[in-house]
Amino acid sequence: MTRIVTAISWYTLATLAFGIFVLDQTHAQVTSGQTRAQTQTQTSLRLADPKVVERLKAEDRQNPGLPRHLAAHERRLQQQTRLPRFTPASLPDYPFLRTAAEYEPNQAILMRWGQFNAVLTSMIVPITTGDSRARVKLIVANQTQQNSAAAALASAGANLDRVRFIQAPSDSVWIRDYGPRFSFGNFGHIIIDHTYDRPRPQDNGIPTAVAGELNVNRYLLPLAQGGGNYHSFSYGEAFITDHILRENPGVSQQQMEQYFAAFQGVDLTFFGTLSVDPNGNTNGPWSSWYDGTGHLDMWFLPVDDNTVIIGEYSPSEWNGIPHQVTEDAVAVMTERGYTVLRTPGWRASSTHFTYTNAVIVNDLVLVCTFNGYPSQNTAALNTFEQAFPDRTIVPVNCSDIIGFSGALHCIVKHMPFDEITSSRPPYYTWPGRP
Repeated sequence: MTRIVTAISWYTLATLAFGIFVLDQTHAQVTSGQTRAQTQTQTSLRLADPKVVERLKAEDRQNPGLPRHLAAHERRLQQQTRLPRFTPASLPDYPFLRTAAEYEPNQAILMRWGQFNAVLTSMIVPITTGDSRARVKLIVANQTQQNSAAAALASAGANLDRVRFIQAPSDSVWIRDYGPRFSFGNFGHIIIDHTYDRPRPQDNGIPTAVAGELNVNRYLLPLAQGGGNYHSFSYGEAFITDHILRENPGVSQQQMEQYFAAFQGVDLTFFGTLSVDPNGNTNGPWSSWYDGTGHLDMWFLPVDDNTVIIGEYSPSEWNGIPHQVTEDAVAVMTERGYTVLRTPGWRASSTHFTYTNAVIVNDLVLVCTFNGYPSQNTAALNTFEQAFPDRTIVPVNCSDIIGFSGALHCIVKHMPFDEITSSRPPYYTWPGRP
């Protein structure tokens, strides 16, 4: 049975008007229908102390940091980005190569402290108290920031025994886009490292730092990309938007498919993108686009081997482009035999609101909610409850972060458990140099 965690407190009364369900600062109370034994086994699950979260929000607003999209001063710098040169020696050379889906068991979740700490804390507390398997690996700049993060998390209710700190310089919170991409080579972890599609050199160095910390091999994928523009299923079917072709002029779609097959062991399918203006043009600034990133995770979320959630958009919005792109994806997934569930998506105040930017962590699913949109929040939570009947749904307020072109999925990176066995055969070898 799905649980949506709730609380009985003044904080609940204040937030129910917005359709947001929260946990109190000590223990979760489960929805009706659970047995007493089930309740007792899950009482450690809790959300962050709301007083701590509010204090962190105030600090975050004073120092918002870089957005997920290109900042205005970065457009010129982006043109100077250089990709690593491809050589066959840079390829993962393993008889068995596989990339796990996010809904498979995860050993750790990577995050970066220092920006939107209130949202991070609202995620870290339930992960460290409500999931017995996953650890949080938290990037911090130095010992001073580590001490500050540890103090804030402890006061909010996190279990620090389940947090591991990695000290490394970085530029932004959007670790989904620049962080290490974990795959399995001969059943053990390897890291695939693309070039971050933002001129943020310290962010781009994080995969190297993580590979050194974990002592795993790292392979350079010669493509510029944001990691949020990608989703896959456990048996090797993967999806991406054609925004990546804009970021890599001179690389064809066929060559792109070859790269992903060789480096991650997946079969790649392309969808359209929401990074367009109302006339379908792509050459303007991010602020002219429906979505500032062009990333798939802003409207698409694999649930299990047979199910996917896709955002649903009004045909009257933005000349119908988001509606057409997502309905085309629905048609493709339905034809391939997937069950397609829908959550609301819309644009308001130059911001793309979405619920598919959620995080699956073993038995937990962290889902966005937004102030002022109670009916959309309720519809989305109902869909997630249907999609994940055996997992606990944890709503997280994303009202402050969504205006920066990202939400929950954008600020985490999944680290799956090492492979032991798999029903998938070894993937085919490199089919030819691009």
